[in-house]
Amino acid sequence: MGDIVTNPVGAAIKSGLRALSASFPVFASLGQAWSEYEAYRTGERIQEFFNNLKEEVQRLSERLNIQEDIVAQTRDEMFSMLEVAIEKVRREFSAEKRKMFARVFANLAIRSTNRAYDEKVSVLHELDSLTQQDLRVLKLFQGKTEATVSQLNWQSLGLTGNVNQQLEQLASNLAKLESRGLLLTVFTHTGVVYVPSGFEQWAARWQETRYRVLPLGQALVEALAE
Repeated sequence: MGDIVTNPVGAAIKSGLRALSASFPVFASLGQAWSEYEAYRTGERIQEFFNNLKEEVQRLSERLNIQEDIVAQTRDEMFSMLEVAIEKVRREFSAEKRKMFARVFANLAIRSTNRAYDEKVSVLHELDSLTQQDLRVLKLFQGKTEATVSQLNWQSLGLTGNVNQQLEQLASNLAKLESRGLLLTVFTHTGVVYVPSGFEQWAARWQETRYRVLPLGQALVEALAE
């Protein structure tokens, strides 16, 4: 934990704030404010993570028989994953996203013992890189290997605007997930399509685009499962 507290980035920020306040006294209060913020981030957020983790392990223990020998066998990789998760939780502003890290860590450590260590760490990195909206879109693929947009319950996302604007937002999220190697477009409809009332033609056609969940995407979907 000492390495986390004496974070070199935090030290550099403190030094930079001191230099800034020396030239512009109006910023002098930022140095103390940063110290208080950093203390919260390295203290309360880490404690929050372990509180959330306790809840997740309790949830899993009610469904699974958590074997002591399995925990012992994966101890070293669990410690390494814990370092990764805590470093990301320290920097995460959203309480909801921080709670997701506890869920994903618990699922990876307890339910995904057959997955390689590198894959588990990659899942934590992907969780960090995606917004909550990206993750909600990815979770639409739970229980699915492939699906067209029309087969996804995207209406449950509560996107804003008319149906075409909502599909534009969804297209942006799916494009990001594809760029991260989590999804793959396997079919693009180019023929004649029925255009429902309120839909623009592109939206009606794009709804028939089919996506496949790639292995890393599937691993993240499973790790997000409640």
